[in-house]
Formats: sequence, C-alpha cells, structure tokens
Amino acid sequence: MEWEDGLKPLARKVLYTCSYIPEEIIVAAGMSPERFFGDPQGSAPETPLHPRTCGYAKSLLAGALVHPPPGTAGIVVANSCDAMRRLYDLWQAYVGQPAALFLEVPKKQDADSITFFAAELRRLAVRLEKDLGGEPVTRASLQEAVACSNRARRLVREVLDLQRDPGSDVGAAEVFELCLLGVTAGPSELCRKAAALLPTLRSRARRAARPRLLLTGGILHQANLLRFIEELGAHVVVVDTCQGLRHYAGLVDESQQDLMLALARRYLLKPACARMEGLEAWLRHLEELARSCGVDGVVCTTVKFCDPFAYNVPLLTERFSLIRIPFLFIENDYRWADEGQIRTSVEAFLETID
Repeated sequence: MEWEDGLKPLARKVLYTCSYIPEEIIVAAGMSPERFFGDPQGSAPETPLHPRTCGYAKSLLAGALVHPPPGTAGIVVANSCDAMRRLYDLWQAYVGQPAALFLEVPKKQDADSITFFAAELRRLAVRLEKDLGGEPVTRASLQEAVACSNRARRLVREVLDLQRDPGSDVGAAEVFELCLLGVTAGPSELCRKAAALLPTLRSRARRAARPRLLLTGGILHQANLLRFIEELGAHVVVVDTCQGLRHYAGLVDESQQDLMLALARRYLLKPACARMEGLEAWLRHLEELARSCGVDGVVCTTVKFCDPFAYNVPLLTERFSLIRIPFLFIENDYRWADEGQIRTSVEAFLETID
C-alpha cells in the first residue's frame, strides 16, 4: 500500500483502537495519539473479515484499505476481543503500512495483572521508538504526558458533573462532542477546549424537568443517538462508554516513581467494560451509577456482533428490572444505517417512563 503519494508517512500520528491503551505513552514518545474510527459510513467495499464480525473491527480495516489517514506512523491494536485479534492478523496481511503494534491487555484487575500490564506498557514504549520512529520514552517525558492527561481528565470531569447536575442544563450531545475531541485531537487540545467551554456551561440556566437517562454500552463514535434523545425531550445525564465516562474516570498517580506501573494501575482499575472479568462488579457499578444519578431509565447500545456486551444484555435487563428502572437495549450496525428504527424504539421507551 502506498501512503502519502509514495513518501514515507510522517512519524507523528499514532492511531489506537481501545481506551485501555494509554495515550500518555504515545505522547511521551513525541507522537500524537488518535482514536481510530475507521470508515464508519461504510463507503468501503467488504473486507476480509467475516460479515458477522463487529462493525467497528470491519470499519477499521476498511478505513485502512480505502481511506488511510495521512501522516500516520502506525496503529496500536489492543487484545480487547477476538475481533481485534483477527484485525491485527489481517492488518499484517492486507495493510502492512502503517505498521501495527499489538498490546496485550489483561482481563483481570488483580496485582499480578497490573504488574504484567506494566511490563507490556514498557514493551510498547520501546516498540514506538524502534518500530515507529518515536522518541525514547523517558521519565521526564512520561511525567509531562501524565500531567497533561490528568489535567484533561479533571476538566472533563467538571463538565460531566455539570451534565448530571439537576440544577444545570448541559446537553449530553455537546458534552460527548467534547469527549470525542479528547480521543481524536489529544489531551492538550482537549484542555484548551474544555477550559474555554466551562465558564459558558456553568452559566446555563435550568430547563423544565425532563426524564433523566443513563446511556451505557460499547463504542460510540458520534453523538447522533444523544441528539435525538434530547430532541424527544429526555436528558442523558451520564454516558458510560469507552469514549465517555470510562475514558476519563480516574487519575494516574503522578507521585509514583514507577510511572509505567502507575499507568497500568489506572487503566486496569478504571470502570470496566464488558470485556473484563468481574461480571457482578460491573453490574453493581452500573446499578450504583444509575442510583447516584437519579435516572428514570437506562439505555444500552452496542455494535451488532459485539459478543462481550451481547452476552451480558440479559443480565443487565434482569438487574434493572429488579430495581425497577426501565431498560432499553439498542443494537446498532456501527454505521447507524437503521437510525429511524432506533429513534422509534427510543420514542416508545420514553413514553413508558413519562
């Protein structure tokens, strides 16, 4: 595959596929991290991935084959699920350049897993330098990157607190666009944008009471679902996805001498997604989040064929039924081609909780 009109791609941007991949290491290597969403509009032809593979994995491969992002040094693929493991194999066979790096991410959150993950992060830092042309990751560069990302997380958490505050009127779609900026443009740009936006958000006057919803699930790469929930008269007070709350929850302990270990601890111990072990802890987290935010309903959305989430939907349905919080499951094709049908489902759901 030819990149940049046959020239060597600029060794600056590094794509990544999962919120368990620490952006700080990429920044410390002198590169710019960007969450890769592939070809979400589905304009590319079919890929070598099986048709019943999750739309996100297919979109990533299609995006690389047909619309490769310019100025890319490489991509980091996390071992987050079987589809991502297959994506890495096919990237090697069909894409080649930019090079793909593979990061093992434990499914447990115990001490041994944290130690193992820290070793994987050290290996990633070396490979960013050796394979992708990055700068050596030093403690000073990593300390600076950690401080920047922590500042971004603090600012976003202020915004998220305003979103769930009953006395505020901060829209979920606007907040989620800010969250997406953080994963695509990097922590420095997010800090500038969030700091400029916060004074305006704090001054928003409260509207009339609206149904309060918790949105949870897997990857969400656009704010369209949040927009039409708001158009239908409800308010999403928290977005618990890997581009929303889960991406910005928790800080890296900057006082630790071993920052790789501190990174491993923060990333593994942040609120888990469905691919992690500890199903009861995950269900309890969502229940406590729903109760603490005083929601009137819960909406869960996942990409079709995302097995880790799909297997747990019956348990989620049962859990929220037991505590009498209405629950709606929405399966999307990643391209959101069935948006009209989804909108109808949300409208019917909101009628049950008015």
